[in-house]
Amino acid sequence: MNDGNLQIAYSFSGLGMKNHWKNLFEDRTDRVANLSDEDILTYINQDNYSDQASRLKQVDLDGWIPDLKNLQQGAKAFDEQGSEVAAPSAHDRLALQRFRGGAVAASTTRGRVAAPIR
Repeated sequence: MNDGNLQIAYSFSGLGMKNHWKNLFEDRTDRVANLSDEDILTYINQDNYSDQASRLKQVDLDGWIPDLKNLQQGAKAFDEQGSEVAAPSAHDRLALQRFRGGAVAASTTRGRVAAPIR
């Protein structure tokens, strides 16, 4: 959101003048005191991304559903330019080849796209 000018001038609407994130001010001191380092490491090392798309589809999310692979790998899932490192699907390879201006074979075999013509 490009709202730096609003924040500098403090020119928020009535809705924006109230902090709706009340859970941020909950005192969690006692709950955190009962967590061990092992509990925390177990939680942060679990994979809660790989099945995200299927979970969102199950609840019929009305919006974009992420389809990236290997998100649980964090930064390793992306190259230096922010592109997905995971092996692209046949559809993605075809789209990339077309984007790069290359000719592609029009036929498919059992739903798989034929290799691009080089």
